[in-house]
Amino acid sequence: MTADESIIVVKGSALQALQKNDGRCIEELISALDKIPLPKRLQNEPFLMPIASRVSITGRGTVVVGTVEQGKVKKGDKVEIKGEGQCIHSVVSDIQVFKKSVLEVCAGDHCGILCRGVKANTVKRGMWLGAIDAVVISNFFKVELYLLSEEEGGRCLAVHSGFTEKIFCSTWDQAGRLHLESDMLMPGEHCTANLILVNKMPVRQSLPFTIREGSKKTIARGIIREVFAPINLDSFKDIKDKGLEKFIEQQQ
Repeated sequence: MTADESIIVVKGSALQALQKNDGRCIEELISALDKIPLPKRLQNEPFLMPIASRVSITGRGTVVVGTVEQGKVKKGDKVEIKGEGQCIHSVVSDIQVFKKSVLEVCAGDHCGILCRGVKANTVKRGMWLGAIDAVVISNFFKVELYLLSEEEGGRCLAVHSGFTEKIFCSTWDQAGRLHLESDMLMPGEHCTANLILVNKMPVRQSLPFTIREGSKKTIARGIIREVFAPINLDSFKDIKDKGLEKFIEQQQ
């Protein structure tokens, strides 16, 4: 059986079902939904949760909200929040799912986690909550990149090595600078490149990202293939003035 032959197609009318003329299509649709395999949850990996938002609870700490990406966490566990060059240690005081307190959450659960003693102004969207030493932060990566063609909604012009634009990855977005293997990448082409951020952000290998022009138009998609040791960078001008290779040599 080919992939196309395994696809279930349900024909029917939602209006007729509501009017009680023929509801068989809805029953067929529910039956088809029940056959969708559940995604594999990485429950045996160290706990990680990208932070989507946060809320301050006076006198108790800060609730960070997100979807658990991997692992498990329970009340009383020690955790750390990393991103934007920061590392904040805390303890899980409470966990809520749909406004109900629970003892534990695992991969795939959307929840709010109360972090004891953490000030709300130190936590930002895009930081990650994780078990101790589980969150890796860096600002220097090797990536695979595909530049969308104009027909795919991308650019009509090429990008050159040193191209700087907004990178969207997980729940964070940062300005990033691309150093291509060649001097130029044409729309519709694929390449390997080095990606550099000013701030050190939480990442992992095989994490997908997009590049948007003006923060709205997606012009490229990529995957992080290798995470290098972070570099100390005040601005992209530091690299522009010295060149990437010389700048990295001075860091070592």
